Amino acid sequence: MDTDIHKTVFVPWMPQEAFHLFVNCIGEWWPLDTHSLADKQKGERATNIVIEPHAGSPFYEVLADGQHKKWGDVLRYKQGEDLLLSWRLCGPVAQETEVEVIFSTAGAQTKIDLFHRHFKRFGEKAAEKQDCYDKGWDGVLAKFISFSKTHLAA
Repeated sequence: MDTDIHKTVFVPWMPQEAFHLFVNCIGEWWPLDTHSLADKQKGERATNIVIEPHAGSPFYEVLADGQHKKWGDVLRYKQGEDLLLSWRLCGPVAQETEVEVIFSTAGAQTKIDLFHRHFKRFGEKAAEKQDCYDKGWDGVLAKFISFSKTHLAA
């Protein structure tokens, strides 16, 4: 098994603006209370997510005390078009997956295609992990759609 998760959503912005809201405002719409590396048992609390604007840089969450917890790396960053991230939230580098987000014009709005790939790297747990992320992306993208409808793009 190595099928991709593929999600498609539409937002009422042109690709450049939709990309800005998705990438630069991610800490405002991402559900950090439920989707974070912060160790709540240790009192950690995530306050932001940062995606650096160039390939080769890390992307990470920022904790309330200023610490960073790395989620992965930016593999490709094409402003207004495409974002490709390595995704290490679930385990070691050997189990790294990839998330690609493509922004394209669809009339007066933007079509966003999200692909999450390489679940076979989880071995026996591949189907379980893929199913979990498949459901999780629905809720995460719903948060983004809601945010995008109520915020101005820069």
